[in-house]
Amino acid sequence: MRGFLWNQGELKQAGKESLWVRWIHSYKLKAQSFWEVPCRDNISWSWRKLLQASQLVCSQFWFRIGNGKLIQAWHDNWAMGCPLGSFVSPRDITRAGFSLNAKLADVCHNLRWNWSVEWSTKFLFPSPTVFDDSSPDILLWKYRDGSLKDFSVRVVWDDLRQRSSSVDWFDLVWFSHRILKHAFHLWLVCNQKLKTQDRLRSWDVHASSLVLQVCPFRETEPDSYKHLFFQWRQKFIILHQIGILFWELSVGVENAGHSQALCLVLF
Repeated sequence: MRGFLWNQGELKQAGKESLWVRWIHSYKLKAQSFWEVPCRDNISWSWRKLLQASQLVCSQFWFRIGNGKLIQAWHDNWAMGCPLGSFVSPRDITRAGFSLNAKLADVCHNLRWNWSVEWSTKFLFPSPTVFDDSSPDILLWKYRDGSLKDFSVRVVWDDLRQRSSSVDWFDLVWFSHRILKHAFHLWLVCNQKLKTQDRLRSWDVHASSLVLQVCPFRETEPDSYKHLFFQWRQKFIILHQIGILFWELSVGVENAGHSQALCLVLF
């Protein structure tokens, strides 16, 4: 089921589209280019965010020309001066007899554009290209330094992410054998971003809507980052006992003495 919905496993190796991709093409794009879909009010939050982001990254998507059968002639970047749709209007395109979804191979043949001489004098087009019928078009990402790299989520994330100096606790959270859920939770702790009661109050969450008005372990004040991790000594005693129990269950009761010594270090 996962492979059918999200194009994983054997379906990915076979090069078949996932159900989600086909649904997007049928009900969202409707034969339109993703770059020209308008962002209306009556759409879902996730789809609106995708359309808003498209305007920020459309200039970063480029193609290395192969057979020209994947590149959209009017909407994709494949040479300087692209996309062609930025200066050729949809009305001009349809009047000339071309489809708005035409591929690059449909408008260029034998190093000549398939449009009239009038267009060549009216618009400044890139030079006609040479196709390689034996290779497909390849999607690229234009990096921040201007270089073009093969597209991947890793490359895009590395280019768009905010950069800063490494923090002291980096290796504690993002070590190689981490459990992602635990690492993310610890990342929230290190950044003091837990949804503690003091933070909820600052977000104008009414006291009557909070299930717990005070710390459930020590009912004297609302829980907070400092209270949970630094101000209540009994908490560390509880964590120490939990750690000993967990270790004994993991390595066996016969190693209990060693487990207590290790938990003194961990907790």
